[in-house]
Amino acid sequence: MQSLLLIVRELTKLLYRIGIPESQGRILSALLLLGPLTQDYLASLLGCSISTMSENLTALEAKGLVKRVGKIGRKNLYATTKGFSVLVQEHLERFLNDLGELIKRIEMNEQYSRLKMELEHVKQAVRRVLSELDQE
Repeated sequence: MQSLLLIVRELTKLLYRIGIPESQGRILSALLLLGPLTQDYLASLLGCSISTMSENLTALEAKGLVKRVGKIGRKNLYATTKGFSVLVQEHLERFLNDLGELIKRIEMNEQYSRLKMELEHVKQAVRRVLSELDQE
């Protein structure tokens, strides 16, 4: 169990870096690693209250990251709607769009031509990563 929680912790850190709050990242991590789970089991596994788990699951459902996939008795089973690579890819695509917008703003001012060139290199690197993810 300790090794599982360690992996959950590390995966949560990665999810946090792409904009997913820590409490929600812990839930996503557990679901990514273990598959569909009940709210009660998630709360027990992650050491939080049922009400906190309920709030976080509701937020994740609203973001389209988690959905109810069935029941065990009267308890709902929750699962992720996307794999880890898809979450990262979507984040990189948003980053690429934001970067493009920034480059457009910089183009209006010659003073920042060096920064524009550096950002173009970053943009190309992100596109390569996205292309590699598409091939997997």
